[in-house]
Amino acid sequence: MRERTMKLSMRFYFEPYETEKQIGVTIVDDNQWEPDEEFFLKLSMVSGEDSAEMKLGRTSIMEITILNDDEPGTFQFEKRGHLVKESCGNALLSIIRQNGADGDVTIKYKTIDKSAIGGKDYEGGEGEIEFKHGETQRDIKVPIIDDMEVEKDESFEVELYDINNGAKLGKITRTAVTITNDDEFNSIMSKILLMSNANMDSMRVHNDTWAQQFKDAMVVNGGDIENASMGDYVMHLLTFPFKIIFSIIPLLVWRVDGLASLSLSQ
Repeated sequence: MRERTMKLSMRFYFEPYETEKQIGVTIVDDNQWEPDEEFFLKLSMVSGEDSAEMKLGRTSIMEITILNDDEPGTFQFEKRGHLVKESCGNALLSIIRQNGADGDVTIKYKTIDKSAIGGKDYEGGEGEIEFKHGETQRDIKVPIIDDMEVEKDESFEVELYDINNGAKLGKITRTAVTITNDDEFNSIMSKILLMSNANMDSMRVHNDTWAQQFKDAMVVNGGDIENASMGDYVMHLLTFPFKIIFSIIPLLVWRVDGLASLSLSQ
């Protein structure tokens, strides 16, 4: 506790028939929380001609107590529970300050393992969070470890347990954090993407094959015009309609297979 000593001397004169006087003492408001403080006022006689005929009464010393009216506030978690994904990175836990915001306040906190284990599922331990004068909300960050393994939902708790400068803890001094597993969802999405890529590759191969077959149907002797004979030209003209028909058939098959594979992947 701080001890401060300051002497202040004042003189008061009573006129004839005057029976009462008031003494004024200035109180300094520093806007910082501190315990109630006391100081004393003491009356003493001033030597003079009439001092022999005067005397002090019983109450010549008075104790004055300064009551602190700077409220640092009440601190607690904003919610009793938090739900976070395993891939979120950090769990943000809000602490709120109510019923006053005077002065700097430091709060200690610690994590408590439940089904979630510190160092395996999250980075736990102990720490401090500081509120500056006038601050009414701050967040605790708890890193969540994403192990990319399919597992059940797990939980841990965070507790506020020590506070200074006359501040108080509220009703919600513990909050539960539940880590929901999203690895199974990510695994399903990866499989769907792989199947979609396979379907796209299959469509690309069929498309290239059909395009080449259509080109072959349009030319004489498979494109080797220099070595084509008159018979090749005659046969090309006779069979041209059938070449066009059979070159379109693979396109229809590809469309049916492609739609079937896409529906299966969904």
